[in-house]
Amino acid sequence: MLGQSENPYKSSWVLWDGDVRLSGLTMAYGQKEGVFATAGAYGAKQVAADNISMLYMGQVGYNGKFSEKGKFTLATGYHAYSNEIINEGLADFNLNKVDPNVYELSIGDLYGDVSFPAGPVKMKLYGQTWMNFGADGKIGQSQAGSSFTQTPGDNDLGWVLGAEGKINDFKVGYAYSVVEADSLFGYLSDSDFGDGLSKTNKQGHRVQLGYALSKNWSTDFTYLNYERVEDYASAKEDQVSIAMFDVSYKF
Repeated sequence: MLGQSENPYKSSWVLWDGDVRLSGLTMAYGQKEGVFATAGAYGAKQVAADNISMLYMGQVGYNGKFSEKGKFTLATGYHAYSNEIINEGLADFNLNKVDPNVYELSIGDLYGDVSFPAGPVKMKLYGQTWMNFGADGKIGQSQAGSSFTQTPGDNDLGWVLGAEGKINDFKVGYAYSVVEADSLFGYLSDSDFGDGLSKTNKQGHRVQLGYALSKNWSTDFTYLNYERVEDYASAKEDQVSIAMFDVSYKF
């Protein structure tokens, strides 16, 4: 596929914001059941009038069944940004304090989910963990800023665990996530989780309730409560809660 599309990689909601549209070349292999593989190269961010930072991604995994209605997915992936986003996009993307000589955005992840019926409820359990293997530098050279009290290499891990349930037209979900300060590129991660606090260095809860009014109309309520993973002197807020209500129409 050549062009712009929604994220074609197996992932949780934390790693990528729902508005992210990857633009470039995607190559994919696989069927509904069995081994699958996806790889691509994309224009991640314009960092100057005539220069674009590239994002290279790859993932392999397996879709399987463990009963008549039980399904699971396991996948491992890797994505890396070209150096332009560090060397030229510092001030724009919360990277103005990192050391461009040693710091990279080079992130590997493991993802898994399992879906099964529990009586009348369709359940899904999922989890994901990731690490930025390129997080390097001294204290003060973090995405969290110069007053952050730890090195990037000590804050390069993130994870999320969640559960979703659906019965008839109702759905409910809960998840808990930890996003250390240099574990991912905060600028493109979920923008609601951390809003008013920080793009990274955040941990907390997400609760969702939804109801499908019809085939095309649906309503969703989302509650987020999160705080900093590591506190430091210049932090303006310690904890934030957000409640959102959405009405959606699907064409």
